[in-house]
Amino acid sequence: MVSFDGDVYNLRMQNYALLILVQVLFGLNFVASKIVVSNWSAFGFASWRFIISGLFLLIYLKLRGSSLKLERVHWRPLFMLSLIGLSFSQSCFLWGLKNTTATNTALISSTIPVFVFIINRLRNIGTWSKGKVFGLSLSFFGVLILRNVEDFSLSNQSFVGDLFVLMACASLGWLISMSKDFYSKVPALLGSAHMFWLGGCLLIPAWLFLSEPLIPGFTGQFLPALLYSIFGATCLTYLLNNIVLTKVDSDVVGLFIFLQPVVATTVAVFFLGEIFTLRMAMSFFLIASGVIIVVRK
Repeated sequence: MVSFDGDVYNLRMQNYALLILVQVLFGLNFVASKIVVSNWSAFGFASWRFIISGLFLLIYLKLRGSSLKLERVHWRPLFMLSLIGLSFSQSCFLWGLKNTTATNTALISSTIPVFVFIINRLRNIGTWSKGKVFGLSLSFFGVLILRNVEDFSLSNQSFVGDLFVLMACASLGWLISMSKDFYSKVPALLGSAHMFWLGGCLLIPAWLFLSEPLIPGFTGQFLPALLYSIFGATCLTYLLNNIVLTKVDSDVVGLFIFLQPVVATTVAVFFLGEIFTLRMAMSFFLIASGVIIVVRK
């Protein structure tokens, strides 16, 4: 007879609830970011978003009486995470977004959990099972249905943009896989704070190279959207994600990214007047089924 540990089960459910909350916050950020980048440089927004988030967390730690110092051995992995996982991925994503379609970007972004799974296998991390592969494939197929895979185009004009978005997804997958090691040695709040400001600073050269505006154009919705993107969709989401990474396999953390299009579509139905269709219902069922198959043990 298999014993049931209620405390372990409750802790696991708490971690999954946090991952769902992260995807909700990230999903809402699509709307906020769209408002911000329509009034400001995309690279300027990305740079200051991370710098302000990092400084905010450092100030919070200082006021709480915590040490802001990182051991020397942790600076090298921190630099690599900031460079590849934040600066490089954001640069590739923003550059690619300018040179491809929204449909292509949405579909290619769905490969992030796949990259997490592949990178973990290459690093011999986590467990390999037919159930996990099936669940991952099921959720991925559900996302493709939701995001109208038949509208994907690979024209000469969009090919370069698609390639940059794909590189961004690969670097984000690498970040999720590698972060688990880093945050097992460094407190999540301290590590996130330093990764944010460093990653934001590393984005400044691209911003200046493109000669994009330094000062945003303010509208009625700009400031609330900017504040949410910084504190809700960056400080809170990355922090929660990094905390959960210390307790849950990175495969599972990556898998929950499949829930982001579900959140975005739900928001569109309830707040933007879009019609809920049978296609959406089928997609939601496949995505949820895949996630449940993987997380059940």
